[in-house]
Amino acid sequence: MAKKKKKSNSKQILMIVLLLMMATGAVVVFQSGFFSRSNQPVYDSALVDSVTVTGTIRADDLNLSGKEITRINRLMSRFSLSFDSIEVNLELEDQFAPIEIENDTVLVLRLRCQAPKMEVAFWSRKVPRKRLVKHMETAVPEAAEELKWATQKSGNTVRRIYL
Repeated sequence: MAKKKKKSNSKQILMIVLLLMMATGAVVVFQSGFFSRSNQPVYDSALVDSVTVTGTIRADDLNLSGKEITRINRLMSRFSLSFDSIEVNLELEDQFAPIEIENDTVLVLRLRCQAPKMEVAFWSRKVPRKRLVKHMETAVPEAAEELKWATQKSGNTVRRIYL
C-alpha cells in the first residue's frame, strides 16, 4: 500500500491570510474617500487672518461667496512674500443708506497693502460690490510691482506709496 502524503496546510493558510489582508486593505482605501470623486469644488469659508476688513461695512455684510473668499485667500497667499497683510477699508457711498449690500451697491474702497518696512496704499475708489474681488485681484499685483520697483534701489527710504 502506498502511503498518502500529507498536504501542507501552510500554503492554504498563507493564501487565506493574503486574501484577508487584501480585503482589509481594499476596505480601508475605499472608505477613506481616496477614490470618491466629487463634482462640487471645495471653497474656503473664511478669510485668512492677514486680510482685514475695516470701515462701516464688515466682511459679513458683504455676503462673500465661498468662491470669492477662496479667490481673496489665494491672492493673499500668492503675494505673501511681498505683503504681511492687506487692509480692505469699505464705506458706503451713501452714508445714510441702510447697510444691506446688493451686487450693484456702490462701495468706497481704500486698499492698503502692508509690507515689512513700507506700505502701498490706494486712493479711495468707488467700486460696485460685484466687482470688489476682481478689483482687488488687479490692484494687489499692481501694488506688488510698485513695491518691487521702489525697493530695487539700495538706500531707498520710501515708507508709503500711493496709487
